[in-house]
Amino acid sequence: MTRLLLSSLVCSLFTSTAFAVPIETQEYDGQWTATIQGAEADARVGRVVIANFAGTWTEVGRNGSKSRACISKKPFPITVQESTKDEFEFTVWSATLQASCPNLAVSLKPVDAKTLEGSTAQGDAIRLTRR
Repeated sequence: MTRLLLSSLVCSLFTSTAFAVPIETQEYDGQWTATIQGAEADARVGRVVIANFAGTWTEVGRNGSKSRACISKKPFPITVQESTKDEFEFTVWSATLQASCPNLAVSLKPVDAKTLEGSTAQGDAIRLTRR
């Protein structure tokens, strides 16, 4: 009987720590300005709106002018893959509206309450600033 209780206790401790899952959060919902510094001379800038694990990216280019790379009359859809206290990941599905503009996978970490920093799947630095 003691062996059975001890086995149950050990198993419950192991399973509760081995399968700990980060808690999803919606603290990144809102409006952001995204700036990507890449290999090109000009920064790529977008207006990002996130709500309920989805959102949009509107390309605004540099200094408010439209980017030559990804001009679209409609905002690009976004889906959020991960939204936890320590990490925020999403994909901009730009190729669904414009084949010449590749999809953009983004991985970010919070710097402070109004700033997220990270990189794209292509390795370019990206910063989101809450508006």
